[in-house]
Amino acid sequence: MLRAVSDAVAAGKDRGMDAMVETWESAIGERFPEPARTWMLENDPLALDAEFRSLFQEGSISSDLSRWTTPCLIYAGEEDEMHEGAARAAAEIPNATFISLPGHTHFSAERVGEELLPRVLAFLRSTST
Repeated sequence: MLRAVSDAVAAGKDRGMDAMVETWESAIGERFPEPARTWMLENDPLALDAEFRSLFQEGSISSDLSRWTTPCLIYAGEEDEMHEGAARAAAEIPNATFISLPGHTHFSAERVGEELLPRVLAFLRSTST
C-alpha cells in the first residue's frame, strides 16, 4: 500500500491529479467510489506530496501506547496491509476495541457503514459516563 501511495503521489506531482488517481487505482485494482473519487481529483497534487512527505518525517504516533487513557475504536479491513498493525495497536492501548472486517481492503472498509455503525454506537455507549 505504501508503494502504491508513493507512486500515485509522484505521478500526481509530475502529471496532475488524473494521473495520481489512475496510478493509485491501478495499484489497488479497483476504482475509488464516488464521491471520494471526485473529491480526490479536486485536490492539489503538490499539497498531497507535501502531506505524504510529512508523514515520514513525523515518526510514530506514540512510543508507548499503553499510556493512552482515551478509549479507542480501531477498525481495519482484513485484507488491509495495516490490519496486523491496527490489531497490535488496539491490543496495546488500554480500553481499545478492535474490529476486523472480513473480506475488506483499506478502501472498501470505509464503505461498510451499515455493518460498522451498530458497533460504533455500542462502543460510544460503553464509554459514556
